[in-house]
Amino acid sequence: MFPLVHHYCNKIILPPVDNAMILGGLFPDLAMNAGIWRDTAHTCGLQFYKWCQENDHDNINFIKGILSHGTEPLGLDYYADEFWQGGEKGYCFQQGVPWMDRVREATRLPENLIWWKAHNFVEMSFELSAIERDPLLGQEILEAIKDRETVKRVCRMVQDYFDVDMHKMIEAYDMVEDIFALEEIDPYFLSQKQQRAFIRRHKQNGANVDLMAALLTEMHEFFEDKFDPFMGQVNLWIKNMLNSVL
Repeated sequence: MFPLVHHYCNKIILPPVDNAMILGGLFPDLAMNAGIWRDTAHTCGLQFYKWCQENDHDNINFIKGILSHGTEPLGLDYYADEFWQGGEKGYCFQQGVPWMDRVREATRLPENLIWWKAHNFVEMSFELSAIERDPLLGQEILEAIKDRETVKRVCRMVQDYFDVDMHKMIEAYDMVEDIFALEEIDPYFLSQKQQRAFIRRHKQNGANVDLMAALLTEMHEFFEDKFDPFMGQVNLWIKNMLNSVL
């Protein structure tokens, strides 16, 4: 999932949410900038938590954000990306399949990226639903990444645990505002962010922003009544998981 949904999840299951927890919720999707593999960042939470306890760190909320995000133990991305009700991969991948032709037409990405990108469009439709329910989500994330003292504190802990350069992790948090839609959150702005990502990551400039925005608008309408049932069930499972490991 994208940042707004992760923050929305944490505000429901882990109140009160502080800036360290928001930064933890962002960490698994940013860690590659510091040389930490994506799969490692999504599965490190429990061992990181144990290390944090053994080394008398007081940043447990940062670890809680990582745990609720990840795939092992079973956080939000497990259900969204990896496994959902016996089907192939997670909920967002499964739900993205019927939209793949439209995603292909709008993004002009290579064929091997279409299913992945279709799942991202499902995730972005959930971003729109989340911000409708809680308009403060984006602003709160912005405040967290601008909290330099907390950013440095958690990045120093990442450096100590993973043996990476904390400044690379700080740079990753500094890029959040460029990567994700946090202030203007609508189908067109989300599509513009995607187009820039295609250019940056894939050297591809053929995406049609208008088509992407129209598709995302339609998908948001389609998934609007699916948001609360999915999040309600998954939030319960994540809360139970956290109660069992913390």
